[in-house]
Amino acid sequence: MSSYHSTLQSHIDRLWDLVVQYGFDPIMSLRYISCLLDIKHLDWKRKRRGMRMEEDVQDAVGYLSQKRVWEIESDQGVDYFLKIDDPELIIRPGDIESSRLTSDLLVQSINLVNSVYEEIERRYLNGESSSEAMEGYLYEQLLNRTVGLGKRGQFRTPRHIVKLMVGLIRPQEGEEVLDPVCGTGGFLLNACQYIIRENLKRRSPSLIGKDEDGFETITADYFWEGGDGKFSARGFDNDDTMVKLAQLNFRMHGIEGARIEQRDILAGLEEWMNLEDFWSPVEKSKPMADVILANPPFGVRVKNWQTKRMEASEALFLKQIVSILRPGGRAVVIVPEGMVFNKTFKDIREELVEGNRLNAVISLPAGVFQPYTQGKSTIFVFTKEVPTAKDYPVWFYELENDGYSLDINRRRLKNFPLTELLDVYEKKEMVSEEAKKGAFYVSSKEIRDNDFDLSYNLYKENDYVKQTVEKPQEIIRQLMGLEEKVYQKMKELDSYFSEKWEM
Repeated sequence: MSSYHSTLQSHIDRLWDLVVQYGFDPIMSLRYISCLLDIKHLDWKRKRRGMRMEEDVQDAVGYLSQKRVWEIESDQGVDYFLKIDDPELIIRPGDIESSRLTSDLLVQSINLVNSVYEEIERRYLNGESSSEAMEGYLYEQLLNRTVGLGKRGQFRTPRHIVKLMVGLIRPQEGEEVLDPVCGTGGFLLNACQYIIRENLKRRSPSLIGKDEDGFETITADYFWEGGDGKFSARGFDNDDTMVKLAQLNFRMHGIEGARIEQRDILAGLEEWMNLEDFWSPVEKSKPMADVILANPPFGVRVKNWQTKRMEASEALFLKQIVSILRPGGRAVVIVPEGMVFNKTFKDIREELVEGNRLNAVISLPAGVFQPYTQGKSTIFVFTKEVPTAKDYPVWFYELENDGYSLDINRRRLKNFPLTELLDVYEKKEMVSEEAKKGAFYVSSKEIRDNDFDLSYNLYKENDYVKQTVEKPQEIIRQLMGLEEKVYQKMKELDSYFSEKWEM
């Protein structure tokens, strides 16, 4: 862990507690703090570039006006703050509910943000870290506060599960990567970081180490300066707040070029008509992507854009994901446990097995998505291609834990089951039998014969341990021997207490 982690986390904790103390709900707290960080980030970025007024008057005026925000007096701060409208801002002060914003809160929160960036600037100038690494970490700590949004169905996928899914799909430079329900952009951001890391590993393998969950990471606070990867990342979300948070998440991590838009993937293909740049040049009937990573919301019923009937959201999301994946493209998707066996979802399972190539079914334990839900879930990994053979192997794996306790506390354990899973998945037969424990192949024919049920336990071979049972006569003799020993002990106790009583 880098030395600045605990300091920056302490700052963001204090800032969050301050804003909540003034009565802001979780959503508005995120928007307000994100707005402050966005303004300060632009100020810091422009300062680093050494902007001169004679070089660009328009940008220089914007820089100077933003700089004043942090020096404003408390008696005029709120009015000035709410009028800031820099075109580069993602979240503007005017987007914030201002009824609870007071001069005192603004001054205190600005002071805290100043403290954060004083720390960032000091470490940056000392060569301890890149600003992108520090700002990215800072914003991740803020986004960890999205637990409160679970009531709106916006569950933030744990970062180690995101890294697992990116490792399973292994996005490549130049591929169009899509998350159709992107939330705060975690899947897309990690996909870009994966590409950056793979490029760096080929040139400077000594800079690659392991993080707290055993995944590969860049050990030094190396920054790619825009030249180490061509990213074609696109995300959709139907919530304006999530879209802005995702856009700012990319900005704070120093990755430009991601396209995050407010769209509803379940609105029907007619809503995609103006996505001309997303259409395949060959088949212009649907938008397409090379790689899709998603953790769609489930447990709600929405209207099917074709039948106009209400259906389970998880089935509709998966059908739409299949439809917009380019031929030969790959997808990794989290689904609720019910989708692997419930007869209601048989048609989509059949589509995955027969109309696509289902590569893997990975069963996650209950508790992975605490505190949002205790329910079990499953990861599907598939390729958009019609299998050439009627019978092909599908890899099944059961994850016993994700490296954390499966209770509400989610304590870090000592093992690294997620990276072990990746090793087994990538190397298949090249790893030890102990490492392959919990993994096996099932033929698509056997799945077809079982009505396309994808339950892990249906195909798991039970290990029977032969029990040695003694003859009844021997058991009786052993019992008689035990009774004899008890009788002798009772006689000794009787003799002992008789002597004591007579004394």
